[in-house]
Amino acid sequence: MKMLTVSLLVCAMMALSRAAADPEEEPGNMAERSVEAVPEEEPGNVTEASAQEENSHLVKRSTRCPHGWTRYGRRCFYYFPTTRTWAQAEKTCQSMNANLASVHNIQEYHKIQRMIQSRTHEYKEAWIGGSDAQEEGTWLWSDGSRLNYLNWCSGQPDNFFSQHCLKMNYSGHKCWDDDWCDYRRPFVCARKIFFLFCRCDAAEHLHTGRLKLQADTERKEGEKILQQITIIFDPSIISTMKMLTVSLLVCAMMALSRAAADPEEEPGNMAERSVEAVPEEEPGNVTEASAQEENSHLVKRSTRCPCGWTQYGRRCFRYDPRTLPWAYAEKTCLSLKANLASVRNIYEYRVIQNMIWSSARSHRAAWIGGSDAQQERIWLWSDGSRFTYAYWCPGQPDNFRNRQHCLQMNFSSRRCMDDYNCHARLPFVCARKM
Repeated sequence: MKMLTVSLLVCAMMALSRAAADPEEEPGNMAERSVEAVPEEEPGNVTEASAQEENSHLVKRSTRCPHGWTRYGRRCFYYFPTTRTWAQAEKTCQSMNANLASVHNIQEYHKIQRMIQSRTHEYKEAWIGGSDAQEEGTWLWSDGSRLNYLNWCSGQPDNFFSQHCLKMNYSGHKCWDDDWCDYRRPFVCARKIFFLFCRCDAAEHLHTGRLKLQADTERKEGEKILQQITIIFDPSIISTMKMLTVSLLVCAMMALSRAAADPEEEPGNMAERSVEAVPEEEPGNVTEASAQEENSHLVKRSTRCPCGWTQYGRRCFRYDPRTLPWAYAEKTCLSLKANLASVRNIYEYRVIQNMIWSSARSHRAAWIGGSDAQQERIWLWSDGSRFTYAYWCPGQPDNFRNRQHCLQMNFSSRRCMDDYNCHARLPFVCARKM
């Protein structure tokens, strides 16, 4: 009976030590330990991170605007007093991961006006990102966002002798006017708040962390049991080792029954419970979520491309066989939350070519998002990204008869890039971020 009592005491202490070894854990802790930095990549590049992104969770950490920039909503604004042509100003903004500013509501416009007034002590005229150089009357923002707000002065835009770029603070009403794109003016850049994205592969890291936690717990249990046995039993009592073996077997059976009683949890459940949906908003809109975002961490889930779209890297592509002028094709893409496709490298170009072939059964010429309509030989992508890659055909671009300012792909038997008349009607390729 004495040894039976001792064995029961050992089992009780083992159960208590197991309970003490399992502290209650906050739901988000495991995910925080498993965060890994993801290298920044261009939309067209395919890395191991982007290949595994479909099953990953991204932790988005917000930061402040760079020094000297003014924050409003989810963007930062900067006024440059140095004068540039419209296209040169856009290229300058792009060098700072920004674009000429788009404006989405009257509050945002007044914020930009106050920023200019605080720097210059007057409401100076300045370039912002609007242009209709590709198609008269079809105004587009250079950052690829939708044009959903207008503040034209009375009688504007009038396209006086081919005015195609947008300036602000015109006349005594401080409203908008179209102007000649090659005129040199100060300008306003805008960039989105920079976010550091970290990958959190919940299924892998939660499972690995659970196994590691279980192994540490079992090791601590063993150490505690050995200490308790050393305290309870006198080493001189060798004859009691047989009964100790029996007691350990009883404890092992109890541990096994405990493990069988605990249902295994799916590795991703914890992460799924901690995810909150974030409403989508236009760049200029200020919501409660964006107001609190500076001190928040947001979990972002990647999704597949919509039906009918082709995924490559972190973007989705879609070929539209309808023939439209370049600007109308861009507007159609915008209605799909996309832009005419920009191309970052030859691999992405080949993917788009194969997509067109699979749909049209031919290498048809098609519009993509390049244009130098604002200034000859300063090529810009309609989605606001930098123009860092081109696959021009020999002798192109040639701006034949000074009328070719938009970019078509699959030109000639070489199926390369060519400048073409923006009013021509071609099929087109849209691209959108995942």
